Amino acid sequence: MNTINWNGICYDKAKPILDISNRAFRYGDGFFETVYYSKGIMPLWSFHVSRIESSLQILDMGSLQEDLLLEINKLIPKIAKTYRIRLTFVRRAGGFYAPTQQAYDFLIEASVHEDSLWELSTKTYNFGICEGVRLVADNYSGLKRTAALPYVMAAHQAQREGWDEVLLRNSEGRLCEASRGNIFYLDKNNTWHTPPLSEACVAGVCRASILQAMPNVLQTPIDTTDWAEAKAAFVSNALRGLQPLDVGSDKNEAYKQIKKIHSIWCKALTNNV
Repeated sequence: MNTINWNGICYDKAKPILDISNRAFRYGDGFFETVYYSKGIMPLWSFHVSRIESSLQILDMGSLQEDLLLEINKLIPKIAKTYRIRLTFVRRAGGFYAPTQQAYDFLIEASVHEDSLWELSTKTYNFGICEGVRLVADNYSGLKRTAALPYVMAAHQAQREGWDEVLLRNSEGRLCEASRGNIFYLDKNNTWHTPPLSEACVAGVCRASILQAMPNVLQTPIDTTDWAEAKAAFVSNALRGLQPLDVGSDKNEAYKQIKKIHSIWCKALTNNV
């Protein structure tokens, strides 16, 4: 895609439109969404809009003014393909740490996306645990912030180590999420768990949709002992859906359990589209 949408106006993406006063560049003062778009449908859209509105309120950046569906469709050609949409919201320029405006600018980008949200990968992802990063729970830890250095460095370690994914700990040493999504695991009693937002994980839209479809999933902190006894586990991601992790002694049974929750989740999403 050669076009971007900046504040409702489309530009060639090669055209420089951001200057050094941009607060995302200077202070990481913003947040973003990555949206799965396929043939005119965005299955998780209602969850994205809810998180956008909540993030604007938490960051005191005003209220949502635009028809985002209209703004997204300005970029999408009529060719029926699957796209990765990124929406970035940045506090309007002005001030140093203390801002001078409670308003935002927005940027929308679109690129062709190859993975399907609906298909459960047959691949089991190997992973490691990042020891150099600790996530701290506060009023802003649930936001998908443009200041993403902890995730950059965790992903960089995974790249060096040859891992498919990397898990992060919070300040208490407990596992709280992966670099690309939230984590879920099945305990020895066949109960699914995911960390609560108070553990410093991002409030993922895929996570929210799973909890809505599966209200019996428990939101509990995960220590390393719990994780070591997991029978199955996966990462939830708004672009790739459920990604199985390499845990448990019976890989076939682990995949079967993840496939069950994937089927329930897909059915719930289909009913909501």
